[in-house]
Amino acid sequence: MRCSQYYYYYLLLLLLLSLGFFAALQAENQQYDPQNRLLPENYERSRVLSDSAMPELYDSKLGKLLMRYYNEGLGGIEQWAQVKSIKMKGTIVTEDGQWDYESIAKKPNMLKFRIFKYREELEITTNGVQVWRKSPTQTEAVLVDPDSALAKEIIHDSVFFSFLLFPFESGKTISYLGTEREEGQLCHIIRVELEEGFSLDYFIDVQSYKEIKVIQKNDDLGPKGSTIVFSDYREVEGLQLPFKVTTLKGGQQLTHLQIDAATLNVGVFKWMFNLGTEF
Repeated sequence: MRCSQYYYYYLLLLLLLSLGFFAALQAENQQYDPQNRLLPENYERSRVLSDSAMPELYDSKLGKLLMRYYNEGLGGIEQWAQVKSIKMKGTIVTEDGQWDYESIAKKPNMLKFRIFKYREELEITTNGVQVWRKSPTQTEAVLVDPDSALAKEIIHDSVFFSFLLFPFESGKTISYLGTEREEGQLCHIIRVELEEGFSLDYFIDVQSYKEIKVIQKNDDLGPKGSTIVFSDYREVEGLQLPFKVTTLKGGQQLTHLQIDAATLNVGVFKWMFNLGTEF
């Protein structure tokens, strides 16, 4: 082997070592950020931590806020562990008028919802990987292009309840941004950034630790993204759920959802979230 080849491999080795060094340095800086650190003392990142919805967290500003959100805003780990699925019924107002609404969601990321009136019906179903859509003009559901904005948004929205859960999940960064008055209430702002390109700012009420609104952004949603406002919280079998959900884009209301009934742990199976399956 010629000297030039040795030199090439030597440079490659230096590059790999430097990349590893800077990656480790970045992880170390994040771990010891006094405000945003989440990994407790003597803990290492592991599959067990990434699979935990509400793990033990470091006693940082962000760690304390998340623990209060888990315990006071959601009801705690024991209550959350008992929830397997949620079925909702109500009405939704869109630019096309008022529709009846039904949805069913199952952990971790399966979702089916339909809106209907008279003989018109729109149905969306996802198993967390694929998305199907059935419009009023179609006799059966069709697979949505996985690279389309619709498929990406539906899969993103199918994640069960909140991206503030599973804080050690791979590809997720959580940081505290401060406080701001929103919807007449003082809120903590917590940002979640996902490797899929989504950024979500959660506005958490400083007293109740419930979500007041979420601003989510990605390339498909435009520079201002979309805003979801939550209100009319009610307790359903120990879980706090918003019964009014308003979605806005560019300051204009897109939809307003009024939930009339919510039921936990209905009998649903994975096959129900595949192509062409009825409610």
